[in-house]
Amino acid sequence: MKKIFSLLLIAALTFTLCSCGGKEETPSSSADTSASAEAVSLSAEESAEQLLSQVEANADLEKSEFPLITLEKYDVDTSGVSDICWYVGSGASADELAVIVCADSETLASVKAAINSRIEYLRDGYSDYGPDQVPKIDSALVAEYGNTVVYCICEDSAAAKAAADSIFA
Repeated sequence: MKKIFSLLLIAALTFTLCSCGGKEETPSSSADTSASAEAVSLSAEESAEQLLSQVEANADLEKSEFPLITLEKYDVDTSGVSDICWYVGSGASADELAVIVCADSETLASVKAAINSRIEYLRDGYSDYGPDQVPKIDSALVAEYGNTVVYCICEDSAAAKAAADSIFA
């Protein structure tokens, strides 16, 4: 009886595994291949890493482990945030970099408002503590690329804007 049960179990597993293997569709032309390659976009983390490699930012920037909490402090409904990567400094400099992908225009507007509030908060904090950081804060990049918001405080915000344009264009 055990042998029959074992054989039935093996047969059932074999049929189950065979049914999971689907036929892989191959593109009919090279035009299909190039169109699907263009549809692939970078994640927020990959975009942020590319930006970091192209801008002169403070060396002590580290990826935030809880970037959604930063947005929640500014009353953003984070359920509309599809992807996020936020780099922050140790506090000695105001340098920050964030790439935030939003699911809808309402979340996009809310995220931009939150970032502008954060910039005000940083300006207020650094005006006494580190006044040399205030010009960087005042020239912070806050740019919108489709459903993505790019935020960057660094030495050269014009270079950050050019880098973001090249990544998201």
